[in-house]
Amino acid sequence: MEKELLQNTSNLIKKMDTVDLEKSKMINKMTKDDMLDFSYDIEIDRRGTSSKCAIEKEVYEETFEILAYIDRPIVKRIPFDILETIASRRDKDFKTKIDPKDALNMDNVFPKTSKFISWLNLNYFTTADKKSALEKQYLKAQKEKEIKLKKELNGEEEYVSPFRIIGKVYDINRYTDITPNNTEFHLVKSKERTAYDSFIDFLRWVFLEK
Repeated sequence: MEKELLQNTSNLIKKMDTVDLEKSKMINKMTKDDMLDFSYDIEIDRRGTSSKCAIEKEVYEETFEILAYIDRPIVKRIPFDILETIASRRDKDFKTKIDPKDALNMDNVFPKTSKFISWLNLNYFTTADKKSALEKQYLKAQKEKEIKLKKELNGEEEYVSPFRIIGKVYDINRYTDITPNNTEFHLVKSKERTAYDSFIDFLRWVFLEK
């Protein structure tokens, strides 16, 4: 599988190097939680402890393609088992929207693909000094995000309607995420929501948002 991936890095346009990665918005738009969450997801898929992929096959396909546009010596820094996981779990039939001349454009990939490339860059591509700087940057972004969300919960920013909460409930310190099918999951107010909580939210939606 590693050989298959590395072979795809040949005979293409000029390859990206670490400087290209460092300048990209994809790498610089992450938070500490983004990296922690992704470490957990990739470990599940690497070990194969679940019958269902923690990371979608389409994300693996996009990641596989982006790696094809990165210098081969850089790609070879990724451990074999990670490369094998990427190559074996990708959806070969999925047609990506990646532009070879702008492969790190976040608008053309799923949010989780951006996390994947950022995670690979942080752990395998960048130098120790730059890794330390990125970790500080991600931690700062995380704190800023938490402050913003807590202000929203306290009514200091736009109220999030309960009817816009889809799919699952997040802890108070978790953040808004977007899945590969572009479904938004919004933060809710507490860990345990009662019928009374839902009723109050309904009243707020009726009288405050209309």
